[in-house]
Amino acid sequence: MTKVIITGAKGRMGQALVSCAKNFRDLKIIAVIDRGDDLTAVISKTDVVIDFSSHDATPCIVELCAKNKKAIVIGTTGHSDAEQSTIRKFQTKIPMVWASNFSTGVNTLFWLTRKAAETLGNDFDLEIIEMHHRLKKDAPSGTAKSLAEILAEVRKQQLEKVARHGRVGIVGERTAAEIGIHSVRGGDVVGDHTVIFAADLKFYENFPRTFPTRPEMRERMAANPPETVREFARDNALLQMGYFILAARGLGLDCGPMAGFDRVKTDAEFFPDGRFISLYLINIGYGDDTKFFPRLPRLEPAEIAQFL
Repeated sequence: MTKVIITGAKGRMGQALVSCAKNFRDLKIIAVIDRGDDLTAVISKTDVVIDFSSHDATPCIVELCAKNKKAIVIGTTGHSDAEQSTIRKFQTKIPMVWASNFSTGVNTLFWLTRKAAETLGNDFDLEIIEMHHRLKKDAPSGTAKSLAEILAEVRKQQLEKVARHGRVGIVGERTAAEIGIHSVRGGDVVGDHTVIFAADLKFYENFPRTFPTRPEMRERMAANPPETVREFARDNALLQMGYFILAARGLGLDCGPMAGFDRVKTDAEFFPDGRFISLYLINIGYGDDTKFFPRLPRLEPAEIAQFL
Protein backbone atom coordinates (compact mmCIF):
# COMPACT_ATOMS: atom_id res chain seq x y z
CA MET A 1 0.00 0.00 0.00
CA THR A 2 1.45 3.35 -1.10
CA LYS A 3 0.39 6.29 1.05
CA VAL A 4 0.05 9.62 -0.78
CA ILE A 5 -0.68 13.26 -0.06
CA ILE A 6 -2.13 15.41 -2.84
CA THR A 7 -1.27 19.11 -2.81
CA GLY A 8 -3.44 21.47 -4.82
CA ALA A 9 -6.34 19.15 -4.06
CA LYS A 10 -9.03 21.75 -4.84
CA GLY A 11 -7.77 22.41 -8.37
CA ARG A 12 -8.97 20.61 -11.49
CA MET A 13 -6.15 18.07 -11.52
CA GLY A 14 -6.20 17.68 -7.76
CA GLN A 15 -9.90 16.86 -7.78
CA ALA A 16 -9.38 14.42 -10.66
CA LEU A 17 -6.63 12.62 -8.71
CA VAL A 18 -8.74 12.39 -5.57
CA SER A 19 -11.62 11.00 -7.62
CA CYS A 20 -9.64 8.34 -9.49
CA ALA A 21 -7.45 7.24 -6.54
CA LYS A 22 -10.35 5.19 -5.18
CA ASN A 23 -10.00 2.91 -8.23
CA PHE A 24 -6.54 1.76 -7.10
CA ARG A 25 -6.50 -0.58 -4.14
CA ASP A 26 -2.76 -0.18 -3.62
CA LEU A 27 -3.07 3.60 -3.06
CA LYS A 28 -4.24 5.32 0.11
CA ILE A 29 -4.73 9.08 0.33
CA ILE A 30 -3.44 10.21 3.71
CA ALA A 31 -4.36 13.87 3.27
CA VAL A 32 -5.51 16.43 0.71
CA ILE A 33 -3.78 19.79 0.97
CA ASP A 34 -4.60 23.18 -0.49
CA ARG A 35 -3.87 26.81 0.37
CA GLY A 36 -4.16 27.38 4.11
CA ASP A 37 -3.62 23.73 5.06
CA ASP A 38 -0.57 22.57 7.03
CA LEU A 39 1.47 20.04 5.06
CA THR A 40 4.10 19.80 7.81
CA ALA A 41 1.55 18.27 10.18
CA VAL A 42 0.90 15.23 7.98
CA ILE A 43 3.95 14.73 5.76
CA SER A 44 5.53 12.19 8.11
CA LYS A 45 2.60 9.82 7.45
CA THR A 46 3.04 9.60 3.67
CA ASP A 47 5.32 7.82 1.20
CA VAL A 48 4.97 10.32 -1.61
CA VAL A 49 3.55 13.78 -2.27
CA ILE A 50 1.78 14.43 -5.56
CA ASP A 51 1.98 18.14 -6.33
CA PHE A 52 -0.51 19.93 -8.57
CA SER A 53 -0.53 23.14 -6.56
CA SER A 54 0.92 26.36 -7.98
CA HIS A 55 4.29 27.34 -9.37
CA ASP A 56 5.24 29.44 -6.32
CA ALA A 57 4.29 26.69 -3.84
CA THR A 58 6.23 23.83 -5.42
CA PRO A 59 9.76 24.83 -4.25
CA CYS A 60 8.67 24.91 -0.58
CA ILE A 61 6.84 21.59 -0.97
CA VAL A 62 9.92 19.99 -2.53
CA GLU A 63 12.17 21.34 0.22
CA LEU A 64 9.82 19.94 2.87
CA CYS A 65 9.80 16.54 1.14
CA ALA A 66 13.60 16.53 1.07
CA LYS A 67 13.75 17.42 4.76
CA ASN A 68 11.47 14.47 5.56
CA LYS A 69 12.99 12.13 2.94
CA LYS A 70 9.72 11.74 1.02
CA ALA A 71 9.36 11.13 -2.72
CA ILE A 72 7.54 13.68 -4.84
CA VAL A 73 5.70 13.73 -8.16
CA ILE A 74 5.43 17.23 -9.69
CA GLY A 75 2.76 17.99 -12.27
CA THR A 76 2.55 21.72 -11.57
CA THR A 77 3.65 23.96 -14.45
CA GLY A 78 4.50 27.63 -14.96
CA HIS A 79 7.62 27.72 -12.76
CA SER A 80 10.00 30.64 -13.20
CA ASP A 81 13.68 30.02 -13.90
CA ALA A 82 14.48 30.71 -10.23
CA GLU A 83 11.79 28.29 -9.04
CA GLN A 84 13.03 25.59 -11.41
CA SER A 85 16.58 26.11 -10.12
CA THR A 86 15.41 25.65 -6.52
CA ILE A 87 13.55 22.45 -7.39
CA ARG A 88 16.56 20.99 -9.23
CA LYS A 89 18.72 21.36 -6.11
CA PHE A 90 16.76 18.49 -4.54
CA GLN A 91 16.72 16.12 -7.53
CA THR A 92 19.63 14.11 -6.19
CA LYS A 93 18.38 14.07 -2.60
CA ILE A 94 14.95 12.41 -2.98
CA PRO A 95 13.08 10.38 -5.64
CA MET A 96 11.44 12.92 -7.94
CA VAL A 97 9.26 12.66 -11.04
CA TRP A 98 8.80 16.06 -12.70
CA ALA A 99 6.87 16.32 -15.97
CA SER A 100 4.79 18.91 -17.76
CA ASN A 101 2.28 16.26 -18.85
CA PHE A 102 1.70 12.68 -17.69
CA SER A 103 -0.50 11.60 -20.61
CA THR A 104 0.88 8.66 -22.60
CA GLY A 105 -0.38 10.32 -25.77
CA VAL A 106 1.35 13.62 -25.10
CA ASN A 107 4.63 11.93 -24.16
CA THR A 108 4.36 10.04 -27.45
CA LEU A 109 3.89 13.42 -29.13
CA PHE A 110 7.12 14.58 -27.44
CA TRP A 111 8.91 11.58 -28.96
CA LEU A 112 7.38 12.14 -32.40
CA THR A 113 8.28 15.84 -32.28
CA ARG A 114 11.91 15.07 -31.47
CA LYS A 115 12.15 12.46 -34.25
CA ALA A 116 10.49 14.77 -36.78
CA ALA A 117 12.81 17.65 -35.89
CA GLU A 118 15.88 15.42 -36.12
CA THR A 119 14.77 13.97 -39.46
CA LEU A 120 13.60 17.17 -41.16
CA GLY A 121 16.49 19.37 -40.06
CA ASN A 122 16.51 23.15 -39.88
CA ASP A 123 14.73 23.92 -43.13
CA PHE A 124 11.20 23.93 -41.71
CA ASP A 125 9.32 26.65 -39.83
CA LEU A 126 8.25 25.59 -36.33
CA GLU A 127 4.95 26.74 -34.78
CA ILE A 128 3.11 25.43 -31.71
CA ILE A 129 -0.57 26.08 -30.96
CA GLU A 130 -2.20 25.02 -27.68
CA MET A 131 -5.67 25.56 -26.24
CA HIS A 132 -6.79 25.04 -22.64
CA HIS A 133 -9.77 25.88 -20.43
CA ARG A 134 -10.41 29.45 -19.33
CA LEU A 135 -9.27 28.75 -15.74
CA LYS A 136 -5.70 27.79 -16.65
CA LYS A 137 -3.36 30.32 -15.08
CA ASP A 138 -0.07 29.88 -16.96
CA ALA A 139 0.71 30.40 -20.63
CA PRO A 140 2.08 28.82 -22.63
CA SER A 141 1.06 25.47 -21.19
CA GLY A 142 3.75 23.24 -19.73
CA THR A 143 3.16 20.82 -22.60
CA ALA A 144 3.64 23.51 -25.24
CA LYS A 145 6.77 24.72 -23.48
CA SER A 146 8.13 21.16 -23.41
CA LEU A 147 7.50 20.86 -27.15
CA ALA A 148 9.34 24.13 -27.74
CA GLU A 149 12.24 23.01 -25.53
CA ILE A 150 12.53 19.77 -27.52
CA LEU A 151 12.59 21.66 -30.82
CA ALA A 152 15.16 24.15 -29.54
CA GLU A 153 17.33 21.36 -28.14
CA VAL A 154 17.34 19.48 -31.45
CA ARG A 155 18.30 22.68 -33.29
CA LYS A 156 20.91 23.52 -30.63
CA GLN A 157 19.18 26.82 -29.85
CA GLN A 158 18.46 28.70 -26.65
CA LEU A 159 14.67 28.78 -26.42
CA GLU A 160 14.50 32.15 -24.70
CA LYS A 161 16.28 33.70 -27.70
CA VAL A 162 14.15 32.15 -30.45
CA ALA A 163 10.67 31.80 -28.89
CA ARG A 164 8.02 34.06 -30.47
CA HIS A 165 4.86 34.29 -28.36
CA GLY A 166 2.15 35.35 -30.81
CA ARG A 167 2.39 38.20 -33.29
CA VAL A 168 0.69 41.55 -33.63
CA GLY A 169 1.30 44.62 -35.76
CA ILE A 170 4.06 45.08 -38.34
CA VAL A 171 6.45 42.43 -37.07
CA GLY A 172 8.39 41.92 -40.28
CA GLU A 173 9.14 38.65 -41.99
CA ARG A 174 9.32 35.48 -39.95
CA THR A 175 12.92 34.50 -39.27
CA ALA A 176 14.07 30.96 -39.97
CA ALA A 177 15.33 30.52 -36.41
CA GLU A 178 12.24 31.45 -34.43
CA ILE A 179 9.84 28.99 -32.80
CA GLY A 180 6.30 30.35 -32.69
CA ILE A 181 4.18 29.59 -29.61
CA HIS A 182 0.49 30.51 -29.51
CA SER A 183 -1.83 30.09 -26.50
CA VAL A 184 -5.63 30.06 -26.73
CA ARG A 185 -7.94 30.00 -23.69
CA GLY A 186 -11.66 29.32 -23.52
CA GLY A 187 -14.45 27.08 -22.24
CA ASP A 188 -13.57 23.85 -20.44
CA VAL A 189 -11.07 22.45 -22.94
CA VAL A 190 -8.75 20.06 -21.09
CA GLY A 191 -5.94 20.55 -23.61
CA ASP A 192 -5.67 20.54 -27.41
CA HIS A 193 -2.40 20.51 -29.33
CA THR A 194 -2.38 20.92 -33.09
CA VAL A 195 0.18 20.17 -35.78
CA ILE A 196 0.13 22.17 -39.02
CA PHE A 197 1.35 20.27 -42.08
CA ALA A 198 2.64 22.62 -44.72
CA ALA A 199 4.37 22.23 -48.07
CA ASP A 200 7.69 23.99 -48.66
CA LEU A 201 7.54 25.70 -52.06
CA LYS A 202 11.33 25.96 -52.10
CA PHE A 203 12.01 22.37 -51.08
CA TYR A 204 14.52 22.03 -53.92
CA GLU A 205 16.93 24.33 -52.09
CA ASN A 206 17.63 21.37 -49.80
CA PHE A 207 18.54 19.04 -52.69
CA PRO A 208 22.33 19.38 -52.18
CA ARG A 209 21.77 17.71 -48.79
CA THR A 210 18.73 15.48 -49.45
CA PHE A 211 19.52 14.49 -53.06
CA PRO A 212 23.35 14.60 -53.25
CA THR A 213 23.53 12.06 -56.09
CA ARG A 214 21.86 14.53 -58.47
CA PRO A 215 23.23 17.98 -57.63
CA GLU A 216 21.94 19.41 -60.91
CA MET A 217 18.33 18.82 -59.82
CA ARG A 218 18.29 21.96 -57.70
CA GLU A 219 18.67 24.24 -60.69
CA ARG A 220 16.41 22.11 -62.88
CA MET A 221 13.57 22.19 -60.35
CA ALA A 222 14.01 25.92 -59.73
CA ALA A 223 13.62 26.54 -63.48
CA ASN A 224 10.12 24.95 -63.52
CA PRO A 225 6.96 27.09 -63.60
CA PRO A 226 5.60 27.93 -60.10
CA GLU A 227 2.56 25.68 -60.68
CA THR A 228 4.80 22.66 -61.31
CA VAL A 229 6.92 23.34 -58.23
CA ARG A 230 3.76 23.77 -56.16
CA GLU A 231 2.45 20.39 -57.33
CA PHE A 232 5.72 18.64 -56.46
CA ALA A 233 5.79 20.32 -53.04
CA ARG A 234 2.20 19.36 -52.26
CA ASP A 235 2.63 15.73 -53.33
CA ASN A 236 5.78 15.25 -51.25
CA ALA A 237 4.28 16.94 -48.20
CA LEU A 238 1.17 14.76 -48.41
CA LEU A 239 3.35 11.64 -48.43
CA GLN A 240 5.17 12.85 -45.32
CA MET A 241 1.82 13.59 -43.65
CA GLY A 242 0.71 10.02 -44.38
CA TYR A 243 3.85 8.65 -42.73
CA PHE A 244 3.23 10.87 -39.69
CA ILE A 245 -0.39 9.69 -39.31
CA LEU A 246 0.63 6.03 -39.63
CA ALA A 247 3.35 6.48 -37.00
CA ALA A 248 0.99 8.26 -34.58
CA ARG A 249 -1.76 5.67 -34.96
CA GLY A 250 0.77 2.85 -34.74
CA LEU A 251 1.71 4.20 -31.31
CA GLY A 252 -1.94 4.08 -30.20
CA LEU A 253 -2.82 7.74 -30.64
CA ASP A 254 -6.00 9.07 -32.18
CA CYS A 255 -4.96 11.23 -35.10
CA GLY A 256 -7.52 13.28 -37.00
CA PRO A 257 -6.60 15.23 -40.16
CA MET A 258 -8.88 18.18 -40.89
CA ALA A 259 -9.49 20.06 -44.11
CA GLY A 260 -12.07 22.80 -44.57
CA PHE A 261 -10.19 25.41 -42.52
CA ASP A 262 -9.29 28.86 -43.82
CA ARG A 263 -5.95 28.21 -45.51
CA VAL A 264 -5.46 31.81 -46.53
CA LYS A 265 -5.70 33.06 -42.94
CA THR A 266 -3.63 30.15 -41.62
CA ASP A 267 -0.84 30.85 -44.11
CA ALA A 268 -0.99 34.58 -43.40
CA GLU A 269 -0.61 33.93 -39.67
CA PHE A 270 2.05 31.22 -39.68
CA PHE A 271 3.80 31.50 -43.06
CA PRO A 272 3.65 35.20 -43.98
CA ASP A 273 6.72 35.03 -46.25
CA GLY A 274 4.78 32.77 -48.68
CA ARG A 275 7.34 29.98 -48.73
CA PHE A 276 4.99 27.43 -47.12
CA ILE A 277 1.36 26.54 -47.85
CA SER A 278 -0.79 24.74 -45.27
CA LEU A 279 -2.37 21.44 -46.31
CA TYR A 280 -4.08 19.96 -43.25
CA LEU A 281 -4.46 20.47 -39.53
CA ILE A 282 -4.01 17.33 -37.44
CA ASN A 283 -5.26 16.92 -33.88
CA ILE A 284 -3.38 14.35 -31.83
CA GLY A 285 -4.30 12.72 -28.54
CA TYR A 286 -6.84 10.33 -27.08
CA GLY A 287 -10.46 10.82 -28.14
CA ASP A 288 -13.60 10.08 -26.15
CA ASP A 289 -14.53 6.47 -26.95
CA THR A 290 -18.19 7.20 -26.23
CA LYS A 291 -18.33 9.77 -29.02
CA PHE A 292 -16.58 7.86 -31.80
CA PHE A 293 -18.74 6.84 -34.73
CA PRO A 294 -18.19 3.45 -36.40
CA ARG A 295 -15.52 3.25 -39.07
CA LEU A 296 -16.96 4.22 -42.42
CA PRO A 297 -17.23 1.64 -45.22
CA ARG A 298 -14.23 1.27 -47.51
CA LEU A 299 -14.11 0.48 -51.21
CA GLU A 300 -12.63 -2.84 -52.25
CA PRO A 301 -8.94 -2.77 -53.31
CA ALA A 302 -9.87 -3.83 -56.84
CA GLU A 303 -12.10 -0.78 -57.16
CA ILE A 304 -9.37 1.74 -56.36
CA ALA A 305 -6.16 0.11 -57.60
CA GLN A 306 -4.94 -1.89 -60.55
CA PHE A 307 -2.31 -4.51 -59.77
CA LEU A 308 0.08 -5.24 -62.64
